[in-house]
Amino acid sequence: MILLIFGDPCPCNIHHPNRLQILEEEKQVSGVVRRVKSEIDGDIHIRLYIKDKELLTKNNQKYEDECLVLEIICAKKSIFSACKNYKNNIPIPKVGDSIQVSGPYVYDKIHGINEIHPVCSLVIR
Repeated sequence: MILLIFGDPCPCNIHHPNRLQILEEEKQVSGVVRRVKSEIDGDIHIRLYIKDKELLTKNNQKYEDECLVLEIICAKKSIFSACKNYKNNIPIPKVGDSIQVSGPYVYDKIHGINEIHPVCSLVIR
């Protein structure tokens, strides 16, 4: 059975957006969730193990467990104003879930990693 869940239209509630370089406006990837972590900014960071290693940087491979990073923004209570008056309806997957996500495929210039940021839709299989 496939559970299909979509969030609201992809928001612009990203703090420090200048650190992100857009590689593709919309990218769809599938994989297995290796890690789920809540951050103080209200975002959920997910490590997604994917087969297509060409989507990863050396820093993804070295520091992110050979995974693509996904960010579900404003998923939890946030200390930042970027999430004020925004409710994110993207579900939070569990470690081991097979998922398909879509959103902007970006390069984080500060951390040297590639990400889907923000996650705009999510399918749990």
